[in-house]
Amino acid sequence: MLLGYWENGQLVPWPSAADDEHCRIFPTGDLVVVDSRGLMQVVGRKGRQLKINGRRVEPAELEVVVRKIPCVGDAVVIVSEANELVVFAIPGADATAAFTKDIREVVRHSLPTALHPSRVHQVAELPRLPSGKIDVAKLQALDLETRDSQALPQVQKMQKTSVMSQAREALEQVWPRILGDVKVSGRWDEAGGDSLKLLRCVMELEDLLGRELRLEAFTVDMSVPEMIQVIATGSASDRTATDEERSPALVLLPGSMGYGPSLAAFGVELSKVAHVIPVRYPDLASVLEGQGSIDVMADSALDQINAAHPRGEIRLLGYSLGGGVAFEVATRLIAAGRSVEFFGILDTSIESSGSRNYAEAFSRTLQRIRSHRTTVYRLLCRAVAKFVVRLHWEAGFCRFLDAPVSRKFATTRFMLRLELEEILRMMAFRRWVARPRRRLPITGTIFRCSRGGTPSLGWDRLCAKVDVIPIAGGHLDLVIEPHLTVNGPLIKQAIASSYSGREPPARHAADSAVTAARPRLRRGRSGMHRG
Repeated sequence: MLLGYWENGQLVPWPSAADDEHCRIFPTGDLVVVDSRGLMQVVGRKGRQLKINGRRVEPAELEVVVRKIPCVGDAVVIVSEANELVVFAIPGADATAAFTKDIREVVRHSLPTALHPSRVHQVAELPRLPSGKIDVAKLQALDLETRDSQALPQVQKMQKTSVMSQAREALEQVWPRILGDVKVSGRWDEAGGDSLKLLRCVMELEDLLGRELRLEAFTVDMSVPEMIQVIATGSASDRTATDEERSPALVLLPGSMGYGPSLAAFGVELSKVAHVIPVRYPDLASVLEGQGSIDVMADSALDQINAAHPRGEIRLLGYSLGGGVAFEVATRLIAAGRSVEFFGILDTSIESSGSRNYAEAFSRTLQRIRSHRTTVYRLLCRAVAKFVVRLHWEAGFCRFLDAPVSRKFATTRFMLRLELEEILRMMAFRRWVARPRRRLPITGTIFRCSRGGTPSLGWDRLCAKVDVIPIAGGHLDLVIEPHLTVNGPLIKQAIASSYSGREPPARHAADSAVTAARPRLRRGRSGMHRG
């Protein structure tokens, strides 16, 4: 690698290797790969590797992805003193006002969670040493200074009311419990939070405060002051009637995972054409007490509808398991003399078969892995939950989970409860599918992904008429980006058409047999979220 080094005006030979006097090796710490031509390509440095969530990562991988983004002129990734990945990027010619957000979206869809940066900073230039190398120390100081400027004490400048104080104290307790011993400052995603952790955060805040919060008001990119504001003033009980709430009501019925952050974000998108009423299902404790059937979910949904919109016409939109709940809710509303003007189903199949569709289950698992929406750890939690259900140990297992445990196991306990709840709900849905039901005198609008089965997914047997609208993506990601860019306008147009009776384009009517074609998906900026 070298003959020696220059010192005091003369060449000092570098010592020979112990096993070969003609060979001199200088350990630079660079990591290289040798290509087919025998040339070495530097891919990173050994000293920069770090472990995040048990996985050893190389910051250079993140650096390469960020530098390839069209809106980035140049970028560097450093490791903070707290062992965090931090990106510093210079905007390129194509940069927009959402420069740092654009970078995060690309990274989320391109790299596994362990390589997602804790923070992304926009800078005019990258500081360098006289040698031309990046001045890492200066960047670390800049990162620390920026983070401290957004620290929690700034929040105290807000109007000091008892409600704001209570919200701040609650967040100070929950934030570090979920994200680890990190400073309560900056943004949720920059501190290492994701949509699943956000769901857990909201649930713990609700338990601590003793009241429900508007999940749709929480986003993964919100800052500490914004979160405190939502906690203090955005609870469902504090809301007053607005023009939006007096607009046509659309009831959004979630799938077996419940109303999570991704579906909440989808609800915000739908709020442009209707007043969205999100439904929450009975929790795991209620399910274990025998309150987990589709009928019970429908009764609970009906109570929430009557509380939010006691009179007038209703529009229903059910996703996955929510399609079954929507049917039962529609049955009850019609029996009570209320008008169901729109009955929408987001890719719910009610075609029962003699055996489970293992090919579809395997396909969905692969889809989760490829989009970085699941991990081996998550799959193990699900396997444990399935094993417990198969042995009918649900009640005892939940008592075990409820026992006091070390904080480091809190995430695992949360994941196991979440998976157990989802599995029990899906079992209830399968029992509902097997039951005979009476056809409703309404039109069902089926938003259908490319999948097996009949075009109507079995809904032609339960509705007087069925319209099928082909949509992009798969069952798990149809309401998140990039597919939401295609599906959102189709769904909103179908809902809006129920106000005037206009038929939306790309809609195909049928009484019993319907044909469906998959739309061509436009390539756009990637995004990520969880349903």
